[in-house]
Amino acid sequence: MARAALVPAGTPPAVIARLNAAAGKVLAEPAVRERLALQGLETVGGTAEQFAKPYRDDYEKYSRLVKELDITIN
Repeated sequence: MARAALVPAGTPPAVIARLNAAAGKVLAEPAVRERLALQGLETVGGTAEQFAKPYRDDYEKYSRLVKELDITIN
């Protein structure tokens, strides 16, 4: 399961980039990586877009499926 810092919708891209850069620096620290590894976590960096892409892809896929199958909630 992915873990990430999330920000409110509409957060300016510059703020997101700054937070991402700061998190990347922290996650690059050997002591932090070791501590997380001891908890069974793997550190993987990336952009906000890389993190969001699988969620957007799933949303699109399941939205199409719901429409194709005419699924409704009662």
